[in-house]
Amino acid sequence: MTVFSLILLTYFMVVSGFIYDVIVEPPGIGSTQDPATGAVRPVVFLSGRVNGQYIIEGLSSGFMFVLGGIGLCCWILPLIKTGLGVSRFPTQSRDLLHCHCLCDDYALYPHQDSWLS
Repeated sequence: MTVFSLILLTYFMVVSGFIYDVIVEPPGIGSTQDPATGAVRPVVFLSGRVNGQYIIEGLSSGFMFVLGGIGLCCWILPLIKTGLGVSRFPTQSRDLLHCHCLCDDYALYPHQDSWLS
């Protein structure tokens, strides 16, 4: 369990952009002034810079990735403990996983999947 925790912590740090935060030292959260009222509002997404992020944006996205990974581990762990193994996934779960991978591929490479439209 210790090794799993260390791997999960390392994954969180890499995905959330910890190295970027150490090198660039961006602010934790931004702010913008509302033109109508003049009130200052907090902003979590950095606009106007490509590949830039606030610290809170990276940490929240890293947390969501880790949460999804833990969900997949909790999903597969009972199959491994009962001896069914991953190769005997229930059909609906396997189809759902294939659909998810297809949607990810379409989101990453939309110009290559022009035959779908």
